Amino acid sequence: MIISKMPPQISRVNALLPLLLCSAMISSIVAVQHPETRTESSSSMIRCIESERQALLHFKQGLVDEHEILTSWGSPHDDKDPYHRRDCCQWRGVRCSNVTGHVIALDLRATQYDEDGVPINNLRGNVSASLLVLKHLNYLDLSGNDFVNYPIPNFIFSLVKLQYLNLSGTGLYGEIPSQFKNLSGLQYLDLSLNGGLFAKNFAWTSTLRLLKTLNLAGVELANATDWVHAINSLPSLTYWNLEACSLSNPSQGSRVNSSKSLTHIFLADNNLPATSVYPWLFNISSNLVKLDLRGIYLGGSIPNEFGNLNSLSYLDLSSNQLQGPIPKEFGNLSSLSQLDLSGNQLRGPIPKEFGNLSSLSQLDLSGNQLRGPIPREFDSLISLSQLDLSTNQLRGPIPEGLGNISSLSELALYSNQLEGGIPNSFGHLLSLNRLNLDYNNLTGDLGMFLSQSIFKSLEFLFLEGNNLYGSLPDITRFPSLTELDISHNQLTGWSLPKDFGQLSNLMILDMSSNLLDGIISEVHLSNLSGLKILDLSFNNVAFNISPNWTPPFQLMTLHLDSCMLGPHFPNWLQTQAKLSDLSISAAGVSDSLPPWFGRIFYQGSAYVNLSNNEIHGTIPDTGHGDYGPAVLDLSFNFLEVQYIDLSNNNLSGELPDCWMYTSLLKVLNLENNSFSGKIPNSFGYLILLEVLNLGNNELSGEFPPSLKYCTSLQILDLSENLLSGQVPSLLGNNLLGLNVLILRANYFSGSLPLEICHLSYIQVLDLSMNNIFGAIPNCLYNLSYLSGKVTTSDQGLASSTWGSNLVYYNGYKIEFSRPKIDIHAYLVWKYSKQEYWQNLASLTLIDLSSNKLEGGIPAEISLLTRLHSLNLSRNRLIGPITPKLGQLENLESLDLSRNQLSGEIPTSFSRLHFLSVMDLSYNNLSGQIPSGTQLQRFDESTYMGNPNLCGLPLMKKCEEGATQTSLHNGGEVEDQEDEFLSPGFYVSLGLGFIIGFWGACGILLFKKSWRYAYFRLCNRIYDRSFVILIVYVARPIARFRTN
Repeated sequence: MIISKMPPQISRVNALLPLLLCSAMISSIVAVQHPETRTESSSSMIRCIESERQALLHFKQGLVDEHEILTSWGSPHDDKDPYHRRDCCQWRGVRCSNVTGHVIALDLRATQYDEDGVPINNLRGNVSASLLVLKHLNYLDLSGNDFVNYPIPNFIFSLVKLQYLNLSGTGLYGEIPSQFKNLSGLQYLDLSLNGGLFAKNFAWTSTLRLLKTLNLAGVELANATDWVHAINSLPSLTYWNLEACSLSNPSQGSRVNSSKSLTHIFLADNNLPATSVYPWLFNISSNLVKLDLRGIYLGGSIPNEFGNLNSLSYLDLSSNQLQGPIPKEFGNLSSLSQLDLSGNQLRGPIPKEFGNLSSLSQLDLSGNQLRGPIPREFDSLISLSQLDLSTNQLRGPIPEGLGNISSLSELALYSNQLEGGIPNSFGHLLSLNRLNLDYNNLTGDLGMFLSQSIFKSLEFLFLEGNNLYGSLPDITRFPSLTELDISHNQLTGWSLPKDFGQLSNLMILDMSSNLLDGIISEVHLSNLSGLKILDLSFNNVAFNISPNWTPPFQLMTLHLDSCMLGPHFPNWLQTQAKLSDLSISAAGVSDSLPPWFGRIFYQGSAYVNLSNNEIHGTIPDTGHGDYGPAVLDLSFNFLEVQYIDLSNNNLSGELPDCWMYTSLLKVLNLENNSFSGKIPNSFGYLILLEVLNLGNNELSGEFPPSLKYCTSLQILDLSENLLSGQVPSLLGNNLLGLNVLILRANYFSGSLPLEICHLSYIQVLDLSMNNIFGAIPNCLYNLSYLSGKVTTSDQGLASSTWGSNLVYYNGYKIEFSRPKIDIHAYLVWKYSKQEYWQNLASLTLIDLSSNKLEGGIPAEISLLTRLHSLNLSRNRLIGPITPKLGQLENLESLDLSRNQLSGEIPTSFSRLHFLSVMDLSYNNLSGQIPSGTQLQRFDESTYMGNPNLCGLPLMKKCEEGATQTSLHNGGEVEDQEDEFLSPGFYVSLGLGFIIGFWGACGILLFKKSWRYAYFRLCNRIYDRSFVILIVYVARPIARFRTN
């Protein structure tokens, strides 16, 4: 055996080699776990590998960098870039190995978010597969960027050295690929906040045995019933988040948990009953630190086993359906820092064992049904910073010991039944930021309490709805105050200091419903620049403010009801451009509304209440079209109201009978509500009323006779109610200016009064869907506007300037808007709706459909030459269709369906060149449909239900020899016999025959000389004709024989 001795230099190198390798490995690990750390000295010696640099540049080209995040990244032109831009290891978000120079980490996560959690400095585009070149990449964070509607890139599964992968909130979609199995070294995986991702099971996690953090919050996992089994297969898992994943009950056989490493479990906002959670939850090791089971529909009582989770520091069971008492075993959780049991149905007292939770910093038991006093043991909670016991049924005094918890910053005890005074110890809570004691039965002198308090951090103070008394406290001692509500108490006096206006942080001030008495000037409000809500209503407070004062604030809500604000309308309100809620009822205002009123309070205002004042004059034009406050209360004033529009609400009950106080009203629109009862008789006082719309309510009774005094009415809509009785004759005797009359869908009966023919200016007459019977009046030709005898230049809609919106449904729709009236009309026939836009003066319509009218169609209708739509369907009309309907050359829609009409279709219909909708179905019409006209353009449904009709477009062919009616010469009617073969024609024909025949034969019968002369004449004519015939016939025969 020969042993050679190594040189001493090589021996020293071999001895140092393990140390060098160990140092390199430690540097690499540090770079993975803390990719942001990198020595500057190495950056000057090692440049990134060129192939990886080019891969990063190619990756950059696929992104949209609106926020210049990648400005430090270089370009393909090395010679033009400075050194730090050529070395990719110095680029933002790129980390390289200090030993090999390979890129090992890429961190491009969004770092800035708005108040809603939306990234504001992110990248957009797609993730290029060029990153596949980065074979040594072990850290990749692209979270918060915008890769919307892209699946998880496949190349990622080839980066087998990945240990950290965060793609949360990137907008990815699709199924989570099974190729995740390739990343067996993965320790951190976050795919949360990608609402488009889903997984059918957890099989893709089976090889991720090194995984420590798995966050899938917001991923759809409704079909993944093996979610408990996945825990068992991940022995290293410590953090597990499946919030809002639509989880269902775990599959059988996976209830027992073998994971002993879990420390954080988040299952909030799923639907997991207690039977699917508790069996495996309590088998977890005592290492569990955070547990969130919020909003998963847990029911029943809280198990005592929660008291065995000794390491628990965070427990959230809020927003469930838990019942029964709070287990006293919670007192064993000595490490508990945050406990939330709010929003359940827990009963009984608060366990005194809570006093053992010395580490507790946040406790929320609100929104339950807890009873009894607040435990005095709470004074042992020395670490408590937030305590919320609100909305329970707690009684008794507030423990004095709560004021000894110096760390307390937020205390909410509102909506209980607590009694006694506010503990004086509260005044020494120097860290207290928010105090809410609203709606209890607290008593005591508030002014004295606050005068002895030394709050330094107090920003929110809520004491509403108690029985506190005393003088108004000096709140200027609390400069950090942001919101103050001491309303609905019994505070008196008015010692508001002049430096009250120095509370520049104050945003909400509510001192309403007290017994305050004093004067407010602009000095008190001079520097309240942040004020948004001011409520001093229901106090005896007077305002002494200069009319030229400009407030430093922009209010959103102002309530000064029952204060002395008048007599003039406060001029400073015109500076409040953001005011959406104004209530100054009973404020002593005796003035007219200023011209700027409409400009300020009609821009998105939700509520304006000026009632119970002495405001007079008219309401200024808003200048904003249809925009206005949702609620405007001007009641009990002296205003000259001209327009009232309460349409499209859910108002119910009977209409008030007080319309005599609004005698200047021109437009009243109450449609689309649920008003019931009779129409008030006081409507008769509205003698200037031009528009009355009560459509689509539940009004009953007969047509009110008092409406005959509303002689200015132009539009009357009582449609879709429960009105009954006869159609009154007063419509034609008194309401002669009507342009639109709609009584559709009621229970009117009887025959149509002849007085309806006196409506000279009627344009739209809709009496459909009632029980009207009898014949259609022959006097319809007296409808002067429809017959073209008058225009609407002096009377009617064309000259109106009102602008309340009125909408008519079921067949057509008309919209009016100020100042020019436009029409938006829908005509519906046989389930086909056609839309028309035109001026109201050109829309003319008569609809008598769905009644019980009898007799024939009056020929006088043909004189209504301006008519655009005629609907007589669904009645009992008989007889032939009068050919004179062909004179309605402006007719666009004609419906005569479902009657008992007979005879042939008049060929005169060929003159109806504008006819686009026609329905003659289900009558007894016969013969051939006139050919060669536009009547063949309608489909078969127009004529169906007439078994004796034939010809196109029907499939039934006419028999041979049947009379053919055709049109020639460009549509002119060649055969017009149907227009002349009238009964008069036949009478004239008979009389002519009788007179002619007996006039001649009678003379020959009774006068012998004329009779002899007549017969001699006949003989001579016969003889002469015979001779001529023989001569002219004999000559050709003789020539033929000689030849």
